[in-house]
Amino acid sequence: MRRYINTLIFILFSISAWTQNLQVNINYLLFSIPNDTNYIEFQCLTLGNSIRYTPVDEQSYQGNININISFTPLDSSKPLISNKYSIQTNKYADTITSTKENIYNVIRIPIPNGQYGLHVNIKDVASSENTALEFNETIFMDYAKGNMDISDIQLISNLSILDEMDDFSKHNIDFIPYFSNFYPENISNLTFLSEIYNTD
Repeated sequence: MRRYINTLIFILFSISAWTQNLQVNINYLLFSIPNDTNYIEFQCLTLGNSIRYTPVDEQSYQGNININISFTPLDSSKPLISNKYSIQTNKYADTITSTKENIYNVIRIPIPNGQYGLHVNIKDVASSENTALEFNETIFMDYAKGNMDISDIQLISNLSILDEMDDFSKHNIDFIPYFSNFYPENISNLTFLSEIYNTD
């Protein structure tokens, strides 16, 4: 049975008062494009004040994050799926972390139906520590071609309607994901998106 909400929070806790540690919140959700492919979508929110910034020229500093995502099929006859991504921050005039913006990225990876061992590795390129953020999970992609089905549920923090699509939008809806599975008392409305397939 597919899990409808998957919220992963990667936090590397400080090992000393002097260590700055990368913090990344990730949602991963399973979707389908009927008569085409299935895909997993990773929504990554990197906290700007947790990144190390290094000089890129005489007047600016920049941070770099590497993300490695791999899917190992439990069926050994299927090939390994492995993807590497590099995320760069904006350039800044200093390294004062409190002034740095958070970074939001979307990664969509096509994968066939099947059961996989998911492995995610996230590393701050400029970090002097050898440790990286690691996560392992078993996922099951099981959208049957032609059958009515429903996607994972996308929790939404806020949204707006667009005239044109871009890489961060869906169905002409621009939204910021809700990166938590907890709702405090001051939130009275729940906004979410889900896709229903093959209803014809």
